[in-house]
Amino acid sequence: MIFGFINKLSIMNLNPFSKTSRSARLLLALANKDSARTNYGMFLTSSIAPKGSNVNPTVEVLYKDGKKLSIDSSKINVDRLSDMIDSYSRTLKFKDMIQK
Repeated sequence: MIFGFINKLSIMNLNPFSKTSRSARLLLALANKDSARTNYGMFLTSSIAPKGSNVNPTVEVLYKDGKKLSIDSSKINVDRLSDMIDSYSRTLKFKDMIQK
């Protein structure tokens, strides 16, 4: 994943025991590496839902240019989720390369 163009990554209503939270859990594991947070200055937040909760997990991404992306991650796998997040990051990377 391209973390260099992400200011904030929020994973809300994460139920670690729910099957619908699998892609959000895996994304949290990817983004929670020290290299991703320290090298790029990304701010990572997460909130855990109660064990019996049926609320779907939501991933919110705030990019460096101010665009906000909100995704319901209950019905998509982690590969599709990372592709959705990376698609706009690739656009910002391309714009950055053109400006230099």
